[in-house]
Amino acid sequence: GLLQEHLYVQQEQQQNKHSTEQQDQQQQHAGGAASISARDLATLAWSLATLDVQPRTAWLSTFASVISSISRSSTPAAGPAAVAAPEPMHHRDLSMLLWAIATFSKSASEGSAAANSLQAAAGALLHCCQCQEAVSLRAWDGQSVSNVLWALATLGQRPSAAWLDKLLQHLERHAVKQMTSQGVSVTLWGLAALGVVPHAACTAALLSAAAQHMQTPCFTPQAASNTIWALAVLEQMPSKAWLAVFWSRSRTLLPDMNSQGLVNCLWAVARLGVQPPQEWVVDVAELLLQQGVQELSSQGLSNVLWAMARMSNRGRQGQEVLELALQQAVSRLSQQQQQQQQQQ
Repeated sequence: GLLQEHLYVQQEQQQNKHSTEQQDQQQQHAGGAASISARDLATLAWSLATLDVQPRTAWLSTFASVISSISRSSTPAAGPAAVAAPEPMHHRDLSMLLWAIATFSKSASEGSAAANSLQAAAGALLHCCQCQEAVSLRAWDGQSVSNVLWALATLGQRPSAAWLDKLLQHLERHAVKQMTSQGVSVTLWGLAALGVVPHAACTAALLSAAAQHMQTPCFTPQAASNTIWALAVLEQMPSKAWLAVFWSRSRTLLPDMNSQGLVNCLWAVARLGVQPPQEWVVDVAELLLQQGVQELSSQGLSNVLWAMARMSNRGRQGQEVLELALQQAVSRLSQQQQQQQQQQ
């Protein structure tokens, strides 16, 4: 808070100076900005985002502008003017900056000055990523890969197919081995959100890593729901052996899931067209009843209705969830129709 306030006050003071003084200050600022390294900016942004601090709009705009400037200076120039290739940004700086920008964007109103500035900065950073050759990508660790894919998916920034192909090859051969359970699930979520179906070998490597992590205490409820949801969206059917491990491990995690996670798991399983063990379905249904079916969003109700109707072994609890979801959906539809009639 003090850091934001200090930077914000500094900016206000600069804007209130005489026009001549502003030009001098801008020149000084340009010289100072040149001395700010990408690592410094990445550390600052990552720290604020990790502390769940949402900077003010003016601060974000200035910050994004500096990021864009540094990104351009580290990107090779085209044409005969390019004498020597500049030093590319380090992959960890790129991943930390993109991750922080994506985190900040979740609190920025769509179409606002802050949101637009963040998107512009993200686009510049993505360009830096795509300028890195396959040789440079080999240095990317698993955390950087998962951070970048999550950030790009969150921001709606789609990379080129050629760059993605290089990244996924590196992911399959090296990076996936360095990923935590959260990293694997976030990577799968990012690919699904981007609509990128990895090649068969990459999918196999991710599924193998996920299966190994499922047998450790580090596998979280969020990792379970993200993983199965992503596989359903990507239409990647796991093996029966993989699913057997998932049913067993995820069942122990169901009580710690929120309603969104439960609905995502239920929808994903139905989308994959598999029939889970009845005890798994009953556990999900009982938890949804405890948390309140009526509290689900309209999309959640729709997903529960569709998924539970496809479960032939839903049991008494599943049938109760199905009926309650149907009643709630009909009630909301009636309320919406009444409101429309009143407005007319």
